[in-house]
Amino acid sequence: MNASILFVLTTLDRGGAETQVLELARGWRRRGRDVRVASLIPGGVLLPAFEEAGLRTASLGMRRGIPDPRAAWRLADLMRRQQPDIVHGHMVHANLLSRTARLVSPVRLLVNTAHSVDEEGRLREAAYRLTAPLCDLLTNVSLHGTERFRQLHLAPNARLRHVPNGIDPARLAVTGDPRTARRALGVPDRAWVWLSVGRLVPPKDPVTLVRAFAAHAAPDEVLLIAGRGELDRDVKLAVRSLDVGNRVLLLGDRDDVPSLLAAADAVVLSSRWEGQPMVQLEAAAARRLLIATAAPGTVDVVEDGVTGILAAVGDVDALGAAMRHARALPPGAREAILAAAGAQLQSFTIERVLDRWEELYASFLAPAARCRTR
Repeated sequence: MNASILFVLTTLDRGGAETQVLELARGWRRRGRDVRVASLIPGGVLLPAFEEAGLRTASLGMRRGIPDPRAAWRLADLMRRQQPDIVHGHMVHANLLSRTARLVSPVRLLVNTAHSVDEEGRLREAAYRLTAPLCDLLTNVSLHGTERFRQLHLAPNARLRHVPNGIDPARLAVTGDPRTARRALGVPDRAWVWLSVGRLVPPKDPVTLVRAFAAHAAPDEVLLIAGRGELDRDVKLAVRSLDVGNRVLLLGDRDDVPSLLAAADAVVLSSRWEGQPMVQLEAAAARRLLIATAAPGTVDVVEDGVTGILAAVGDVDALGAAMRHARALPPGAREAILAAAGAQLQSFTIERVLDRWEELYASFLAPAARCRTR
């Protein structure tokens, strides 16, 4: 398959979906594909990374939180000018906008990918159902999410698939002395370091993580929180009110996840729901133990006691107990979990995921296959 691809996504800010699109676009470029990217909202902290990868980007000029129907016309015009074989939307707003634009500007194949088990609202689900005939293929990064979409009839079964996220493990492999990474962050060499990476938004439930750490962490433990979001203020208030400001470092938005992983002993994820958490793949690539809540999406890829350690969702004491248990694991048990997570990671390399996309793109571009899915 040598089809050209236009990726459409809501923003170029740092997040799991945006990072995945960057990985996919880089991978297609390595394979010699013509790849372009359009975002609904201008700018974004990942814009330089897309440009450095040689990817041509365009903005549809929307403002955050303000609906603008003109964006559909701008996307349709972009599609007419670029004539991509495939338009591939990521995240709910881009997915629905790409469907609307197709009414004006035909495209050979329109693919939409959801990055969560829950698109957060019946109105959005109804919009998916209403516009389903405009989309050739709807995918979800989560097995749980794919099944949920099937039960909600968000797409015909013949046009609904599960395609996981993928990463480049070599990019996240920890090299060098972890003490150097710690000193750069002002963390004592002998501290036990927890790392949380992700947007500070309700699905990630970062306040529960802060409470669990405050209630259960030993005095020599440090929690690094990397990310920004609408719960910034809530997290800061929790840190202040629980008097853990000297042991919880709020790092803000970071582009050096490998360095943070190098400084950490373990990674902790406190989500209420997920798609497929990128941090799970990143922890496995860096050989860092993962402690996570048993959230929809997360439990698709994390088996308790086998590839990570799970705790009940939204339960401060359960999460704290899981963190204590992880630290107390004997070396042999810890190594067994890390080995299992590393073996599992081979199914989620970016090259494996690109192979899966190549197969799906080719299958749905084939005229006979397209007739069968109508």
